[in-house]
Amino acid sequence: MESCFNTAAIYARVSTKRQAREGFSLESQIKACKERALELGVKNIKEYVDEITGTTLNRPGLRNLRRDIKDNIIDLVICYDQDRLSRKLGQQLFITEEIQKKAKLVFVLGDNYKDSIDGKLSYLIKGAIAEYEREKILERCIRGKREKYLKGQTTNSHLFGYKYNNKEKTYNVNEEEAAVVRRIFSLYINGMSSRQILPMFQTENLPKIFQLKNVGCNDPSVI
Repeated sequence: MESCFNTAAIYARVSTKRQAREGFSLESQIKACKERALELGVKNIKEYVDEITGTTLNRPGLRNLRRDIKDNIIDLVICYDQDRLSRKLGQQLFITEEIQKKAKLVFVLGDNYKDSIDGKLSYLIKGAIAEYEREKILERCIRGKREKYLKGQTTNSHLFGYKYNNKEKTYNVNEEEAAVVRRIFSLYINGMSSRQILPMFQTENLPKIFQLKNVGCNDPSVI
C-alpha cells in the first residue's frame, strides 16, 4: 500500500510511572500506533513520549512534537486516544487545531478528528466527558481524604519529611528527610528554582531518598 504520508509521529503519554505499570503502558500505546501507521503505509516513524500529567502543555515529548510539526518534519500524527493529547478539553482543541494546520491527526481508538460541524461536535462531547470523569475521580479522592481528616486520621501515603505511624494513623517527623526539606527551603529562599535544585540533588544522588515519587530530570514538581 502506497501512502500519501512521508513521516508519521507517534505520541504516547502516561501520567506517572505507576500508571505505566498498572494502566495502559507506553509500550502498548506505541505498538498500537505503529500498527496503525503500517496500515496507512507509513514506514518512517518517529516516537514522542511523556511520563507526565496531561493537564499541562509543558511536556518535553509534546514540545518536541509541536516543534517538528511546525518545521514540516511530520505530516501524520498518530495517538492512541484523544485524552492522551491532554486531559483538558480546551488544551485538546488547541493542540488538535495546531496539528491539523500542518499534518493529519489519527487516533487508534474511536473516530478520527473530522473538520466538520458533526466531527467537531463529536470531538467536543468526547473531550468533555473525559474531563468530567477526571474531575469526578479527583472529587471522590478529596472527599475520602477529608472524611479521614475529620476523624483525626491521615491517609497512608508517603509524605516526604515524615514517617507514617500505621498504628496511630499519624505522621512523625523523619529527621533524615526533614533535613533535605529544610535545605530545599533554604535554597529556594536564596533564589534557586525547583528546576535548578533537582539536577543538583540528582548529582548528589539524593533522588533515591524520595522513594516512590517520580523525580525524573524533567519533573521538578516534586521539589
